[in-house]
Amino acid sequence: MSHEGGNNNNNTQQKLKHDVAASGGGSRTDQDQKHAVAVAVATAEAAMATAQAAVEVARLSKPASHAREHYAAVVIQTAFRGYLVSALNRSEL
Repeated sequence: MSHEGGNNNNNTQQKLKHDVAASGGGSRTDQDQKHAVAVAVATAEAAMATAQAAVEVARLSKPASHAREHYAAVVIQTAFRGYLVSALNRSEL
């Protein structure tokens, strides 16, 4: 999984903290509003990171190719056909 998203998240949070700190002369309502925006951005970034992690887990948990499944199906079919042939031969005796 890429660590670029986490680095971007830290940069955004630092910028927002800087913007909030730089507006020290603003009213309390402005500061509250900027804080709410900062929290919303951080929450959205955390949700994005969680979604990316879920995609990565899903990608890693599925088989790389279907060749293994195909091979298993061929083995099962071959065994079953062998069973049918032997059952048919026994019934003819």
